[in-house]
Amino acid sequence: MNDQKIKPTDRKKLIIWRLGNMARYAEELRAMAFDHAALAKAGKYIRVLGESVRLISIDSRTPLMQLEINGAGLGSTKTLANLIPKIGSSSHAEPSTQAPGEERTLQAYLIKSALSNGRSMMTLFPELSACGIDDLVFVCDEISMGDRNTASEAKTCRADIIALGRKGDTYFPVYVELKYARSLGRLLEQLDNIERETEEPDVRSAFVEFLNATTGIANSAIDVSRGKKMLVWPRAAGAQSPRVAKAIEDDIIVIGYQRNGADFTFERSE
Repeated sequence: MNDQKIKPTDRKKLIIWRLGNMARYAEELRAMAFDHAALAKAGKYIRVLGESVRLISIDSRTPLMQLEINGAGLGSTKTLANLIPKIGSSSHAEPSTQAPGEERTLQAYLIKSALSNGRSMMTLFPELSACGIDDLVFVCDEISMGDRNTASEAKTCRADIIALGRKGDTYFPVYVELKYARSLGRLLEQLDNIERETEEPDVRSAFVEFLNATTGIANSAIDVSRGKKMLVWPRAAGAQSPRVAKAIEDDIIVIGYQRNGADFTFERSE
């Protein structure tokens, strides 16, 4: 965990503090050569948060739910030392009689596919090469910036998925929002917010440290200023609306998905 024991109350300092914690968790996982692919194939994933880590399900029957032992949920824990020994004995909760939400199912599907393929998401989105992306590396999901309880600017924003795109030898953040409904305005606002937060001069270096700690990609190879924004939502039945066409013209990467049971296929909108 972060060497700074006292949680900051200033919003920007809190963001930096949490990113530092996340980097330390990620470094610890890399140091132990943790097998994320094997865990993903078992339908499990370690989510790194700003103040804790959590084992969650990426099984299509219980997407993004917590794992449990003897019927008791694992919840979050402050240290990997507490979590790792419990992974083998953890089990998926009994699926609810209600079908899981499509957005949760989609997010779990993307995470599982990426971690099963060395973090690469290009097998899912091969058409991204037309957007100046040679590879797309999954970093994390549900990253949160800010805290409603901080002393100043009491607001928070969140990204569904953070990835690193690569063009040649340069890497850059790709901010990904998922939605089961085509609500463009809200999605663009969320993408703008998370990009603005991570580009803040005081935050940027902590963000890059976290990206490096998770992926092993050198800090010097990551250029936050070249970030891209991507939204993934249901495939359009007909022609794109003028607003979506304008978003694509403004370099928003728009991916339409089609669901077939527990599987998804993806197509870039042009």
